[in-house]
Amino acid sequence: MRIHLALTTLALAVAGASGASRALAQATVATDFPRKPISLVIGFVPGGVVDVAARLLAQRLSEAFRQPVLPENRGGAGGNIAAAYVARAPADGYTLLFTAYTTLPISRGLGAKLDFDPLKDITPVALIGANTNLLVVRADLPARTVQELVALARAKPGTLTFGTIGNASSFHLASEQLRAMAGADWLNVHFKGGAPAMTELIAGRIDFMLATLSLATPNIRSGRIRAIALANGERSPYVPELPTVAESGFPGYNITGGLAMFAPGATPAPLLDRLSAEVTRAARDPALAERLASEGIQASKLSRQQFAEQLAREAEQWGRIARAHDIRLD
Repeated sequence: MRIHLALTTLALAVAGASGASRALAQATVATDFPRKPISLVIGFVPGGVVDVAARLLAQRLSEAFRQPVLPENRGGAGGNIAAAYVARAPADGYTLLFTAYTTLPISRGLGAKLDFDPLKDITPVALIGANTNLLVVRADLPARTVQELVALARAKPGTLTFGTIGNASSFHLASEQLRAMAGADWLNVHFKGGAPAMTELIAGRIDFMLATLSLATPNIRSGRIRAIALANGERSPYVPELPTVAESGFPGYNITGGLAMFAPGATPAPLLDRLSAEVTRAARDPALAERLASEGIQASKLSRQQFAEQLAREAEQWGRIARAHDIRLD
């Protein structure tokens, strides 16, 4: 018995020493990081807000780390091509993902057939900022509030058309959520992105849609479309006069989204903490903050852990909506 206890104690001591040694090694790696250039994989093609923000952030991080942070576009599949690439990369901090994060919880929630788990093989580094999403209508639609739009849809079931940014996209799921909450009916028309949908809205060939602030604002100012509500859960400082959909009779309605950085899932916590601190600091750079604000992206105050919890909640939310309306990824 004494021998057994002694061996057990020794084993525990060895295990504890091994764990402490591993933790020390990880902390040392985080302190010495980086020793070579970092690859910043961008989830979308060049030219859009994701690409512009990623490149601005890469400049700031290059200065902070004193190593080049090299942007690399791997667009396609709504961001999943880039995510899959980073999920398979070594978990050493030298391959990071910058993307519009909504793809990850949607893919997880809808059970997409991917060769990686969007919430396990990819882990958050930092949420940079949240999108400002507007509910907009064609200029001549006789609806100036959400309630008027819903009344119109109820009076003419199945005739109004809602433009989405693609099947099983966040805005498609948001349309189904609002339709169920309103007890109304309309036809979803899918496009390959927000720009072509906006073109059709301006032309009057669809009736309403959700759009980011940056896409909608020039057309609102020119009078070609009209904003009737904010799709986010709280009012925005960028359009403080605009009520939310939730305020307009549909409590709980909240369409999120934004820009975020991720790392491979097995990246050690000390290294994630170091990355998160530097990314958060860089995102507060006045020039970058001003550029993001011009796109309607509001700086996030969420910690890395809080963002991870939000992703899990959103995966459940999108999955629940998809199951209720039999929405599946192509």
